[in-house]
Amino acid sequence: MSLIAWRGRSTWPLASGDGSSQRKPTSNAEAYSLYLQGEDLFRQAEATNTNGRSAAELLQRPTALDPSFALGFAKLSLAHSRLIGMAEIAPQRVLG
Repeated sequence: MSLIAWRGRSTWPLASGDGSSQRKPTSNAEAYSLYLQGEDLFRQAEATNTNGRSAAELLQRPTALDPSFALGFAKLSLAHSRLIGMAEIAPQRVLG
């Protein structure tokens, strides 16, 4: 099931593939809301072939609110990779 289909639900499937076990990506509702907003901006950047700087900036906030929000960190890394790939920021800025 796609990310879009799961929007608004309180649980996510685990990697087992059978869909029987579910868990929340974060218990912090504000972090999750910010993540969804950042995800939308990231998809818009992909669709319009723009750098997605606003997505990267927004995706920093959910991970600051919940340092264990792995899905948030994963999307943030994709946003940073997009910025680096489009020569918008130097890798040292992200890593340093």
